[in-house]
Amino acid sequence: MVCPQIAAASGGPKRWAHSICRMVKRLLGTVCAALLVAAVLVLVAPGMSVATGLRGPGVAHPATWLGSYATFGGKPWAYCVDAGRAAPEARYRWRSEPVRDPATSYLLTRYAGSKRVVDHAGLAYLVQRSTKLPHNPRTRVPATPPKVREVDLPGRVAQLSAEARDQAGPYQLSIGMDLVDDRSGSVTVSALAASGKEATGWSGEVTLSGPAKWADGATQARTFTTGARPSTFAVQVTGAGTVRLTADVQLPSDEVRLHTPNRPGVQRVVTMAPLKKVSATAEKVVTPFQPRV
Repeated sequence: MVCPQIAAASGGPKRWAHSICRMVKRLLGTVCAALLVAAVLVLVAPGMSVATGLRGPGVAHPATWLGSYATFGGKPWAYCVDAGRAAPEARYRWRSEPVRDPATSYLLTRYAGSKRVVDHAGLAYLVQRSTKLPHNPRTRVPATPPKVREVDLPGRVAQLSAEARDQAGPYQLSIGMDLVDDRSGSVTVSALAASGKEATGWSGEVTLSGPAKWADGATQARTFTTGARPSTFAVQVTGAGTVRLTADVQLPSDEVRLHTPNRPGVQRVVTMAPLKKVSATAEKVVTPFQPRV
């Protein structure tokens, strides 16, 4: 619509008018693109990122990226230990080794699969501040969690730290057998964290063998989930002999995996280690039942 008016008003050649028309179109295209970018920046909080490309969920900070990396495709997410160094791209060759760090291992096992940005930011900060892991930073990570506009990072870091103190390993599994009159009673399974508190939310299995059965008629092997109190099961003894109970619980490892690239100057990363099976067995000899007189 602009071109005919420009051509008529100018009185110049049509070629000149068409040049002006093309310039106007390019200008309008640039303005539209700028408006689109501005709209995206309004919808996404400054510094915040969802999982795109190499960077996973997290927030930007002048010292480092406080978030996860998809170095291994996000399965699992990776977290850097060398702040400020070159990005841990998947194209490098990576050498993996275990490093003992029960608190970090617990947190990565529990929360690395989270979709919440604040969880990934908190994990990234705690990984970079862990005294159990090796570090070779080029920029200094703040001694206290920095305040960022997008999420309550100090608050989440405090929550994660407290949870790790309560719930991290190494773990101990114990079994109690309380058979009343050698005929009935209960058995308990307790999965304790290093703090002495029950490790909650982990899958387990108990198997009963010998002259006994579960009081509710369940099969000899049954599954359960650990809770804030020991898991208790009612048992009925069916005769004389040795009653045996075996328990297995899948718990976080005491170690994380440290990955080192074949390229100097590129940051190393850590990932969660697979769950480990912790087992315990208890038994009791049951004598022939004698009725009380």
